[in-house]
Amino acid sequence: MGWGIERVLPLAIPGTAGTEALVISSASLVVVVASALFLYRQHRVFGWLGGWPGLITLATVATGWLVALAALWPLPTGQLCTGGGSAAQPQPGATLTPLTTDALLRAGITAAVFLPVGALAWYRYRQGLLRTVGLAVAVAGAVELVQLTGVFGAYPCAYRVAATDDVLAGGLGALIGWLAARPLTTRVLRRGWPAGMPDLMRPSGLRRQLALLLDLALWWLTAAVITGALVRAGAVHPLAGPTAFDLVLVGLAVLMAGVVPLLSPLRQTLGRMVFALGLGMATGTGPASRWRVLLRSVLVHGPVVTLFVLGLPWWALLVVAVHGAPAVARRDQRGLADLLCGTRVVTSTILRGGLPPRMTRYHAPRVPHTVEATP
Repeated sequence: MGWGIERVLPLAIPGTAGTEALVISSASLVVVVASALFLYRQHRVFGWLGGWPGLITLATVATGWLVALAALWPLPTGQLCTGGGSAAQPQPGATLTPLTTDALLRAGITAAVFLPVGALAWYRYRQGLLRTVGLAVAVAGAVELVQLTGVFGAYPCAYRVAATDDVLAGGLGALIGWLAARPLTTRVLRRGWPAGMPDLMRPSGLRRQLALLLDLALWWLTAAVITGALVRAGAVHPLAGPTAFDLVLVGLAVLMAGVVPLLSPLRQTLGRMVFALGLGMATGTGPASRWRVLLRSVLVHGPVVTLFVLGLPWWALLVVAVHGAPAVARRDQRGLADLLCGTRVVTSTILRGGLPPRMTRYHAPRVPHTVEATP
């Protein structure tokens, strides 16, 4: 699997191979899928996610990524278990004795990672202090468990020190974030959660690009995990890895960019489904015809797949730029492929009609410590 990371992601860690690359791909796929499910539910419940509340929603996703990164990074090299691995430190204060600069820096970084957890627990979800600290301690404990078990058995030993001090530092960071968010909420910041609005406006360029990036991430990471698992299981010889990876990439591209949108009533890829977008006709309100959807997929995704197979993934950004350039200048924000195919990206609500299935409207709390319902 090292070949997959090094070939498709040139900026990957030098020397990463085998187990390390498979762990990176698998963990990244889990994080991306979890983020997608969260955003999918947010759009179903709140409808339009824009403005400041929309940015806070993305900040919540980014916080989850930060915690996941703290759990895994940095991954070790192949010689991690020659000394028996890293012994756990269950006693409080064990990693702070003696009290060195490095020990304080480690505790400070751990606390800083959990600062946004505490801040968002109050600002976005209005959770109380005890529940916030308890959640942070539980999440920090899960992070240490990942390290103690060698990413749940992916490595034969613990590759980092799992310490009670890190759990306590995570709880302290969340406490500080919660306390800091209280005065900022009442004096500086606006409402931090969506109000529940019909999703009838033209989708922003950022929203459409995030849907496209999500499609690309799901496509590549799934191909990396599948191929890595086949190599690890012995079904594919390591020397045949690059060829197998290319075949899996092409097969998934046909499935995710071709078959799925054709079968979807709203002509959605997985990324457009998560962000509540669909593909409609340039004129009218109905979904685009299937032949237009297929042609658009060939024009947009065909060059991207070709560049990835040729080992030129970063040039795929040029394809995105060429497609999106007309959208920047045009009032209807249609990309080049949309102009050629007579399609446009619109919200699911416009294509489906009516309101989101589970849309709920929330109001600012009357009492600072409670809300009528938790977003």
